[in-house]
Amino acid sequence: MKSVDGLALSDLNSQIAANGCYCSVSVGQSNSEVQSFMQMRCQFIQALVYNIITRFHDQQLQEAGAVLNPVSWPDNEVQRALFGDITQLAQLCGVDSRESLDDFHNT
Repeated sequence: MKSVDGLALSDLNSQIAANGCYCSVSVGQSNSEVQSFMQMRCQFIQALVYNIITRFHDQQLQEAGAVLNPVSWPDNEVQRALFGDITQLAQLCGVDSRESLDDFHNT
């Protein structure tokens, strides 16, 4: 997420690139503002990573969470369906495995 846009940011950037507006609000961007945003974005994501590592020392949880990173997903749809184990991650986090799996596949 430090260098790859998520779905919401991709949508925002697409709308701004198309007509210079987002939700009917005119948006102007200078190079310095874009660079400043990218720097803050990297710092914010890195702070989240450090916070998660500090809170969850369990290597098993960190490895199971890798399935949430779209960059690591295979391009092939069949391979993607078999990739990772959302149920293991859900169990480690103490949430309903079936509901988590359904939510993950509907995203």
